[in-house]
Amino acid sequence: MQSFLIPLIVGLVTAALLTFLNKATQRPASLTVDGFYFLRLEKIYNTGGYISIALGIASLSGLLFKSAYEPVALFGIAVMFILFFGIGLSCVLLYRNHYVKFNDTDIEVSSLTGKAQHTTWKEITNVAYKQNSGHLTLITGSGKKIKIHHHLIGLGRFISFLEANTPFTAAQLKMQVKSH
Repeated sequence: MQSFLIPLIVGLVTAALLTFLNKATQRPASLTVDGFYFLRLEKIYNTGGYISIALGIASLSGLLFKSAYEPVALFGIAVMFILFFGIGLSCVLLYRNHYVKFNDTDIEVSSLTGKAQHTTWKEITNVAYKQNSGHLTLITGSGKKIKIHHHLIGLGRFISFLEANTPFTAAQLKMQVKSH
């Protein structure tokens, strides 16, 4: 009976988190004083990231309790550390650095590393959405690719601007975000 209990709990928690994050895309976008909409990720990215980093560091604590390890055990500890620490660090960096700021003419997107890219609605020649990576990619005439995460609070507002200013729609892109 216990063999299916843990995967069931993990599956239910994951489904609940994804439902919560997808609903956040429909919440209102923040409007700044200078007339730009400002989209950020949910705080759960920051919290979950720190929890994952802690789990990664905790996986290393296994090295403290035994003086000799089989190579397979060391490999397992290394994989757990890299997996948890890497995912956690990327979640924290995404939360801290990634944002989308836009209005009727301009778009500014900051990446995971905090590097900001600018473009205008008129410069966008193509848009692609990949559900597996969770990115909406804006492609300009000059070939510049700007990636936007699909769990941003208020993404529905961005999609409505995308549909109004380009020939692309959420339905064409197969996004499950409603414009408003």
